[in-house]
Amino acid sequence: MIGLLKNILNSNYFFKKYFGADDRGTFRNRRLLYTIISSFGARGVNISISLVSIPLTYNYLNADRFGIMMTIISVFASFGFADLGLGFGLQSRWAELKLDEKGNKLRK
Repeated sequence: MIGLLKNILNSNYFFKKYFGADDRGTFRNRRLLYTIISSFGARGVNISISLVSIPLTYNYLNADRFGIMMTIISVFASFGFADLGLGFGLQSRWAELKLDEKGNKLRK
């Protein structure tokens, strides 16, 4: 699949003009373009799987059970999205921590 994508992009005039050289800048741009395309592809697969799995789950469960399941999933997803400040808090504390070669904490 990746080889097919590279062949399609290499045959395009725009791609050859702006991403075809072999210096570091165009290599970085080429990797960025591949990342963007694969990200959109992964998002498309994710959306299509949800569009198929939600009706199947709804038909398997009745309306009440499906509503309860979606409520629980939404609550946990919002907690995962909110992060409650733990990510940046731990990141800043880790940056402030100073250790010696043996892993012992040094005083400031």
